[in-house]
Amino acid sequence: MNARKSINQISIELNRSHSTILREIDRNKVYYKPSNWNNCYNDKTKDYSCNKLSKPPHVCNGCKSRSGCRKERFTYYARKANDSYKELISSCRQGISLSEEEIFNINNVIYPLVKKGQTTNHLYINHPEVLNFSKVSFYNYINAGVFEFGPLDFPRIVKHKKRKNKKRRTRKEREIRVGRTYDDFIEYTSKNADLNIVEMDTVEGLKSDSKCILTIFWRKSNFRLMFLLEKQTTEEVTKIKKIFITENYKYQTDK
Repeated sequence: MNARKSINQISIELNRSHSTILREIDRNKVYYKPSNWNNCYNDKTKDYSCNKLSKPPHVCNGCKSRSGCRKERFTYYARKANDSYKELISSCRQGISLSEEEIFNINNVIYPLVKKGQTTNHLYINHPEVLNFSKVSFYNYINAGVFEFGPLDFPRIVKHKKRKNKKRRTRKEREIRVGRTYDDFIEYTSKNADLNIVEMDTVEGLKSDSKCILTIFWRKSNFRLMFLLEKQTTEEVTKIKKIFITENYKYQTDK
């Protein structure tokens, strides 16, 4: 809309119907009242509505006089609309899908058995008519305080620590590591002792600091170069690599 495209053009590009685009705009447009410049909005005799808003797309995104307009405005922000959509999806996935009657039956049947020390597996095996949902949901309901019994009534729940979310390598990263591990490096250098090996590494300081030092070390000549990186990213390493290759080429040419 900021590019002043029509609703038909937008619907064709997004492969959505004309009415869907209009409903999306109407649902997420933001209202702005006229500015109080020179107290113009206090004059109730004037009409501050804009005639352009009566036509599609009913917002001021593509208007040329938008910045200095003194009339009522409606603006559509794609980022705000996306954030509100994510919030709506998240709120819909939360909550309890149990009725009061189901909660009463679970408390009536399961609570005495929990106090006797029965485990979750025993409860699910002996009472499938009451516990007709997954164990994960059962634990979530317990932690949320839905039932009369809580986590302290299940020793194993209290005992188990929360699992740490470790970042797993992608398939591409695993493929890159094939034949490039440290053991492969030791095996290769032992078979080729006359190689002029160059090692590159990074030296980090505080974890909160984004900067680090990139080191390049020549084993044969025992020579080391150090570069300060603003960020710990591959883009910064590539930038230093290009500078190093350029300077090395100039040196070889001058020599």
